[in-house]
Amino acid sequence: MNNKDLISQYVDTGLTIPEYQYNQLPNWAKKTYFRKRLIASKNGNISDGSPHKLVDYELAMLDEHALAIYLNNRMERSFHIKDYEFNRLNTELRIKLATTRAKKGNQINDSMFDILPDEIKKGFIKTRLEAGNPLSNKILQYGGDKVKDMYLDSQVKRHMKRSIGTASLQQGHGKNRDEYPSWFEVLPTDLRIKSLDKIFDYIIKYNIEGGFRYINFPDTYYPHLGPNKKAWLQVQFEEGYVWGEWAFDDLTDEQKRVYVRRQYDKSGWLPNYMEPYLNK
Repeated sequence: MNNKDLISQYVDTGLTIPEYQYNQLPNWAKKTYFRKRLIASKNGNISDGSPHKLVDYELAMLDEHALAIYLNNRMERSFHIKDYEFNRLNTELRIKLATTRAKKGNQINDSMFDILPDEIKKGFIKTRLEAGNPLSNKILQYGGDKVKDMYLDSQVKRHMKRSIGTASLQQGHGKNRDEYPSWFEVLPTDLRIKSLDKIFDYIIKYNIEGGFRYINFPDTYYPHLGPNKKAWLQVQFEEGYVWGEWAFDDLTDEQKRVYVRRQYDKSGWLPNYMEPYLNK
C-alpha cells in the first residue's frame, strides 16, 4: 500500500483530525476530508454525534454553501446549532435555510425565527402545535395567549398520556424527583404555573390513578395556583408532606394539628408558624 492509499484510508473515516495533521495533508486529501466530514455530520445521531461535529478550525474553512449544508445536517439530526454558526451565512442563505426548515415544521433557532416573514412564522407555529413539538419561549411570546394556551394544552396532554400509573410531573422519584420534563423546565415561571393548573384539571377530569402524589414544585408557585391546588394539598397532607407556610395555611385546623404533631414527633422542632398548633 503506497502513501496515497494510506492517506485516503485516513481521511475516509469521516472522523476529525487535529489541525496540525490537516495542514500536512495534500490538497486533494483536504477536499476528500471535508467531503467525508460533511457526510459524517449527516449520518451522526444523538448517541454518537460528538465525533461528527465540526471543530472550530474546520468551521472556519467552510465556505457559506458548505456551512449551510453542515448546519442543515446537524439540525436534521436534532442537534442544536449556535447562533454564531448560523450568522456566518449571508442573508440570502440564512433566509433560505430558515424558510425551508420552517415550512417542513423542523426545529429552528430563535435567530432563524426572527428573519422569517409573519406568514411563515404563523405556519411554522401551526405545524409545530399540531405535531406536539416544542416551541421556544420567544416563539410562544410571538404567538400570544392563544398559542400559549394551545401549546400548554398539547404538552400537558402528551405528558399525562405517557405517565403510567401516576400523574408524575418529574421524570424520576427519590433523588431525581425534581428533574422536570424538558418542556416544563424551559418555561418561564408564569407558564409553569399555568401548566400546573392545566395538569391539575387534567388529573381531576380523567381521575388519574396516583393523582397528585408526585407533582412537586417550589413553594412560591403555590399562592398563584388555581382552586385545584387544594386537591393537590390534600394528597400532600395524606403523604405527610406540606410544602411551606402558604400551603400550611390552607389546611383545616384539624389537619394542621395532625400535621404539626407528626412533624414534631419526627424532628422535635417546628417553624414558628406551626408552633401555635402543637398543643391545640
